Amino acid sequence: MHRESFVLQWRATSFGTALSRWITKRASAQILFYQSFITSSMRLFYILFYDILFLRYR
Repeated sequence: MHRESFVLQWRATSFGTALSRWITKRASAQILFYQSFITSSMRLFYILFYDILFLRYR
C-alpha cells in the first residue's frame, strides 16, 4: 500500500514537472514572439514616422 502511494506520488510529481516544463517552454516561446512582434511594429512605426517627417520638412 505504501509503495503504491509512493509510485502514484512519483507519477504525479513527474507529470507536474513535465507540465510545468511545457508551460515554461510555451511561455518563453510566446514571450519571444511578442518581443519580436513589438520590435518589428516599433521599427515599422519609426520608419513611417520618419518618412512623414522627412516628406513634410523636405
